[in-house]
Amino acid sequence: MALSEVGRPLRFANVLLGGWLLLAPLVLTGYPGLGAAAGILAGILLIALALPRAPIKSHYGAWDQFIMSNAAKRS
Repeated sequence: MALSEVGRPLRFANVLLGGWLLLAPLVLTGYPGLGAAAGILAGILLIALALPRAPIKSHYGAWDQFIMSNAAKRS
């Protein structure tokens, strides 16, 4: 859902989940070496892929106020 322009604010949830994947091997016990590396790599990828890369092209009526990039353009 975070791929749609209206759902862009959901990318912050992906950043939080990616942050947990980065911290989990440090906080939880019982994480073997390869599992910890996989969790850290998955966290880095999730955070990197959650960052917006393109400007918003369409307008969605009342939903425009909730799309972060359009709010920055109007200011």
